[in-house]
Amino acid sequence: MHNGIDTDRQVETLAIAASGEEIRRACEWLTAALRQRDVPAAQVECLELALHEVLANVLAHGGSGARGEPIGVSIEVCEKASSCEARVKVRDAGIPFDPTGVP
Repeated sequence: MHNGIDTDRQVETLAIAASGEEIRRACEWLTAALRQRDVPAAQVECLELALHEVLANVLAHGGSGARGEPIGVSIEVCEKASSCEARVKVRDAGIPFDPTGVP
């Protein structure tokens, strides 16, 4: 811990192509990486489901840009004395989605 900021963070990244097979590979990678770091099973399950949904949406709605460029997935795990927190980020070259523009 440095100046009240937890610095015990572990980050891993993966680049995948835009395909269903790669979505499965990314979800398997996520699950293995989180289990290796003792992230609670319920959180692993929620993050895997969320990652699958996000990647499926990128493929379905991201347009040719999303399908033509690698999709980046990163996992950040922060282990604290009494808990473990994990975050997943996805970066793609797809069409931006504005949720305020749909009913």
